[in-house]
Amino acid sequence: MDFLDSVTFVFYLLLDWFEQQQTMARLEKELGDLKTQALPVPSVGEGNELVVKSGTARVKINVNEVTHVQGLKDYSIIFWGNERVIVKGSLKSVELVFPAGRLVRVHKSYLVALGRIQQVHANKVTVAGMDIPVGRIYKPAVVAIFASNQK
Repeated sequence: MDFLDSVTFVFYLLLDWFEQQQTMARLEKELGDLKTQALPVPSVGEGNELVVKSGTARVKINVNEVTHVQGLKDYSIIFWGNERVIVKGSLKSVELVFPAGRLVRVHKSYLVALGRIQQVHANKVTVAGMDIPVGRIYKPAVVAIFASNQK
């Protein structure tokens, strides 16, 4: 193999590598676009009802009965009464669907219904008899909101 053949071979290897990188970048962008489109958006029903998709079923939730929401990466668990429903979507997407001022973030993984907070402790809140941790970042806001609601 002479010098020209070696240079040509290296050139084709580099060209192939470059094309693979472009293909991977395009696929990653398409995957990111699909992930943002794939999240089901809950819809607001009549009055204070919220209709969410859980698996293949659609569940109607009364927003006034929701006690708290727990986030688990790409899923969220909405709790009300003795029931719960798992929905696909981040905690942030669930927070955006609820009416403003209904839920307050107390931890990176929890939202709590303001009207359902029974006690505020040093590092937790009690909601419906359940202790939920309060993150140190969210603590000042939680204490201030709870204090203002008690007046």
